[in-house]
Amino acid sequence: MVDGSPQRTADDCAFPLSLLRLPDGTVLPEPLAADIRPLADGKRGGFEKIAASLLGVGIDDLRQREQQRKVRLLSIISAGAISIAIVTIALAISAQLAREESELRQAQAERLIGFMLGDLRTRLKAIGRLEVLDAVGNEAMEYFSTVNGDLSREDALARVKALRQIGEVQFEQGQLESALAGFIQSRNFAERLLLLEPTNNEYLFQLSQAEFWVGYVEWKKSQLAAAEKSMQRYMDHSRTLVSRDPGNVDYRLELAYSLSNLGAIARERSQSEMALAYFKQSISSTRPLLDATPDNTHYRLLLSESWSWVGSTMLDLGRIDEAQVAFETSLAEVKVAWNISRDPSHHEEMADLAIFIADTFMNKGQVEQAMTRYNEALTILSTLVKHDPENANWRWARFNVMRMIAEADRPKLFTSNSTKVLRESIAGLEKLVKQYDRPRLLTFNNGLRC
Repeated sequence: MVDGSPQRTADDCAFPLSLLRLPDGTVLPEPLAADIRPLADGKRGGFEKIAASLLGVGIDDLRQREQQRKVRLLSIISAGAISIAIVTIALAISAQLAREESELRQAQAERLIGFMLGDLRTRLKAIGRLEVLDAVGNEAMEYFSTVNGDLSREDALARVKALRQIGEVQFEQGQLESALAGFIQSRNFAERLLLLEPTNNEYLFQLSQAEFWVGYVEWKKSQLAAAEKSMQRYMDHSRTLVSRDPGNVDYRLELAYSLSNLGAIARERSQSEMALAYFKQSISSTRPLLDATPDNTHYRLLLSESWSWVGSTMLDLGRIDEAQVAFETSLAEVKVAWNISRDPSHHEEMADLAIFIADTFMNKGQVEQAMTRYNEALTILSTLVKHDPENANWRWARFNVMRMIAEADRPKLFTSNSTKVLRESIAGLEKLVKQYDRPRLLTFNNGLRC
């Protein structure tokens, strides 16, 4: 029944008369019909009643069967979904484990590289066997260039340090181009880290170290303009670190180094007044550190070197008296360091400065005072050679100062004593030349302080 009323007396009775009474007028029972009207069985209920009649089953049985069918269908769908979910989870876990294993192996590889370029390098350097690491730097650079994927910030920071260490090893071996490539990569990685976390002092510190080394190689390659820019960035980063943490001694030392290095570059570019300003700023930065810990020989030597640079720059300007005062101040600091440490390298510094001071006396024509200082240097170097007769640099320096003593005696047209000293110097130098294919000449006050 789709419309009308089931009531036989109603005007809109839905059933035809033939279904209500027989031809002889006998009233028939009310017909059974599937009532699909919205307010009755509806289309779904009507369909179920017709189907039940055709199948010869009760309506409740049919509905139970339908419910069971739905349950079975839902069970199949659920089982399929669970299976898919299990497979997906398994694949995700497998991928995660594979990634974690890859990251673990990568971290282990980079830790091994870090050890080789850190602790192992220090030990090899102490015995003069850095060539053992020749292959490590190249292999490590190749490794870093092929490894892809996102690194944790901790691992990325380790890579920044490892790349810088590679550069340092190659720099010490004179491989400037390879070293520069490592330093530039280290700088680039540090810059990326700093972009992610601009207030992280460790990231900024590592960036400043990379900037220093890039500038140092550029300076060694006589690219002074580029070196100055790199060292300027190094100084700017150091100033920022000091402003963030004024009590951090390492940051304050870096600032002192950066100022001294900029002064050395300015001096080499014949910008003497600018160089003096940088050296004096370095002294001002170092002095408070030494005042706080007077027994710290490292601070004292850093201060001494800055005064030595001041002396050399004063000589460039022809201000000999001021140069002499600066060298004397530098020597006084080294003497204190020597008295504290008894380190032979500090004793050697004393000899160097005695020679600088002697040179200032020679510039003023004060030969006797110069001879006193030359002999002071000779005494120190003789002691060092006696301490280590195999040290070629000390032997070379000793013979070289003997030559200076003989030259200082030229106004007397070489006395018998000066002639004897000169001949001994020549013989010693000739022996060193024969012993070493490329003997390293002793040079003073040459190179950036770092």
